[in-house]
Amino acid sequence: MSGCAAAGVLAYKIHGPPKVPAKYVPAQTPMLCWSRITAPDVGQRARGFLAQEVGTSFDLHNVAPIIPLEKLQSLA
Repeated sequence: MSGCAAAGVLAYKIHGPPKVPAKYVPAQTPMLCWSRITAPDVGQRARGFLAQEVGTSFDLHNVAPIIPLEKLQSLA
């Protein structure tokens, strides 16, 4: 491996992949996260899990405040 290639590998290992700017940045208003998957083999439990994971990720990265799914369910 030549010097430049080795330096590139080392930089990637230390700093990770380059940052990619977001194509869409939502407003910092409360957001409800749910999944609408219509595949017949995906159950309600899997859809709820996916929505919860996305909501947790949004909360973790300060994308927007998340409204708990239980709040939506209480309106039904």
